[in-house]
Amino acid sequence: HLKKALEFSWKKRGPHGLLLGLAADWNDCLNLKGQGESIWSTFLYYLGLTEFIKLAAYLERTADADHFRAYCKEIKDRINEYAWDGQWFLRGYLDSGKKLGGQESEQSKIFINSQAWAVIAGVADRERLVQAMDSLKALLATEHGIVKNYPAYQEHIAEVGAITDFPPGLKENAAIFCHANTWAVI
Repeated sequence: HLKKALEFSWKKRGPHGLLLGLAADWNDCLNLKGQGESIWSTFLYYLGLTEFIKLAAYLERTADADHFRAYCKEIKDRINEYAWDGQWFLRGYLDSGKKLGGQESEQSKIFINSQAWAVIAGVADRERLVQAMDSLKALLATEHGIVKNYPAYQEHIAEVGAITDFPPGLKENAAIFCHANTWAVI
């Protein structure tokens, strides 16, 4: 079952070799349909690959470990090429190919999920991971907790999705989610 799940996700990658968002990833208010890619899902997939490889090695299933090691290397290369935005990790790519959660984004430029999960999954070198968390602290941390994205969306953007329809600070649009905050703690 684990191998089938890893193979399914491998076959569902977009133009940058990152996982497609499909109907939704963790945040179903983001529109990642079509060729939209979820960097958060890609980080989760990378972590799943590394854990599977450890399990396969423990069970002495060398062929399985080697097979998925190749996937792991490819995904990590794609992450380091396409997910880093200079100071933090992108949240994804929209169907049009526009970056989501990057310095070039029309509105919201950084998301908590990408920074925390990059560290949890260990997808990059320490310097880059520390920089991502420093950016999270500088841009997302408030006295009440870490907001999901910054700055909050102010205008509707159909391509981005329903997240842009909520008032700033409500629900998925720059609110504080306790469980997302625990990822940053981890």
